[in-house]
Amino acid sequence: MHAGGPREGLTNASAPSTFVDAMARGSCEFCARPGATVHATFSRNIGMLIMRQTETVSGRHCARCLVQNFGRMQGLNMLLGWWGTISFVMTLFFSGSNVFHLVSGGAALWSDAASKASREAALTRHRESVDAGAELARFRHTIRMRLRRGETAGVIARDMVDAANVPLEKADAFVAEIARAEA
Repeated sequence: MHAGGPREGLTNASAPSTFVDAMARGSCEFCARPGATVHATFSRNIGMLIMRQTETVSGRHCARCLVQNFGRMQGLNMLLGWWGTISFVMTLFFSGSNVFHLVSGGAALWSDAASKASREAALTRHRESVDAGAELARFRHTIRMRLRRGETAGVIARDMVDAANVPLEKADAFVAEIARAEA
């Protein structure tokens, strides 16, 4: 039926009280994929007129398993949860709770992904600006000699892209600066 992951009746005494506390790096308890996870609990109710059956799935979810478990549990709530007076009330409660956990957990995972992408972009920009100058500085003498031999700045800059592993714009600016100083 379900491969891996906590099931009904299992409780986690150290479960976080808020989604801010719940955001963590690690692996998903359901698919074992490493990455950002969030603690969420999804419940379903099946009404059988005079009886009812419940199931709860709780644990650390990756984004994919969060949506997958929500869909499975909420789908059963919508289809089979309304049959019986107590089941009707429980289904309303479980549905609200499921939506809350999906939205809160999804927002935490999306926010983490966006902030990670933003940090990586800023780090890349910083590396390009710092490393380009440092890498190209090693070739300052070679660039001067090639300019004195009459090579064009564009050709030298294209060669520096490969030699110093820097963006073409940085190499162009560096070679142009040396060419101005040499003129």
